[in-house]
Amino acid sequence: MKKNNKKKVNVKKICIIVAIVLTVLVLAAVGIGFYYYQKSIKALETIANQNTEITTYGVYVMKDSKAEAIEDLNGKQVASQR
Repeated sequence: MKKNNKKKVNVKKICIIVAIVLTVLVLAAVGIGFYYYQKSIKALETIANQNTEITTYGVYVMKDSKAEAIEDLNGKQVASQR
């Protein structure tokens, strides 16, 4: 009878050890999965939140200038002001 009890104790210990190992492995897998989930969410946010900057310029000429379209300024000296 003592052998039978020893076997039951050993089987219980082995089951507990196996359960602990499997729990640790599952937790590690969940942790790695969560890490990659967060990385992919950040990547998608970066892709989706691409801001386009639009800069508008105004072109002004003197009243007595012959330029009526932007093409008329080809070859002319143009200044800018900030």
